[in-house]
Amino acid sequence: MNHWATLIAPLNDRPCTPAPHYPTVFNPWHLSPAQCEIFRLLSEGLAHAEVSEALELDNRTVAAQIRRAREKMKANTTMHALLMWDRHFNRGDA
Repeated sequence: MNHWATLIAPLNDRPCTPAPHYPTVFNPWHLSPAQCEIFRLLSEGLAHAEVSEALELDNRTVAAQIRRAREKMKANTTMHALLMWDRHFNRGDA
């Protein structure tokens, strides 16, 4: 199974497991695995184009995933969503 197929595989309670170094934690916004991976890469400082290249996706697909994630998170901007993501997943607020 390729990397992308593992990201979009159905998950029971929709835990967010974007990478081995992130523990499986409650995903309060019900982000998809693909959205979790995109936000993980963005939180590491990658630009949209670099995320697209890393995941072998079109820039528009990445932008659409970010927009949908922002809507789920009720964030006004991508930076707002990234701050919410970072606070939840990197500080152990779960």
